[in-house]
Amino acid sequence: MDILNLCEQINLQPEIKKQVEDFVKHFDFTQIDEIQKGYLVYEDMQKTLEQVQKILGYDENGIKILACLLNASSKNYQVYQEKSISDKIYFDTMKCFTRFINEAEQITKKPCFDLYWWATRQAGCHLFRLGELEYEAVLKKNELNVYIHIPSDARLNKELVDASLEQAFQFF
Repeated sequence: MDILNLCEQINLQPEIKKQVEDFVKHFDFTQIDEIQKGYLVYEDMQKTLEQVQKILGYDENGIKILACLLNASSKNYQVYQEKSISDKIYFDTMKCFTRFINEAEQITKKPCFDLYWWATRQAGCHLFRLGELEYEAVLKKNELNVYIHIPSDARLNKELVDASLEQAFQFF
C-alpha cells in the first residue's frame, strides 16, 4: 500500500489529495520512517506525533501531518495483512481521514485536517471501524480493554449497532 493508493481508496477530497501529492513529491519520508513506528505503541503515540510535528514545522492547514499519518497508515497496512484483518476493515477505518476533513470544513469553512491527535490511533493500528462503530484496543496490565466510539457518520439503528457489536465480538 502506498499513500496515493490509500488516498484513492478512502476517497480523499480531490483538493486535499492534490496537496498531499505535492507534499509527497518534495518530502523525504526516510527522516521520519523510524519515528513513525512509535504510533504502533499506544503509550508512545503522543510523543511520536510531537516528534514528527517538530520535524515538519509550521503546518497551516494540517496537510503535512495528514500526509505523514497517511504514510504511517499505508506502511501499517502490513499489520492488517499479518493479522488477517480484511481490506474492508482497513479502508473503513482509514476513511476517518476523509471524515475528519469534511467535519473541519463544516466548522472552519475551508478544507483542513485538524484531528491529527486522534488519527494516531488509526495510523497505529489501535482503533478499528467495524460496521457503524469504532473500537479502540488498549492493553493495560496485560489485559485487553476495548473502548467503543461512535463516529460522526454512524447510523445508530438497533440492527446496525447489534451487527457492529457482533462483528467486534468476533474480531477481538
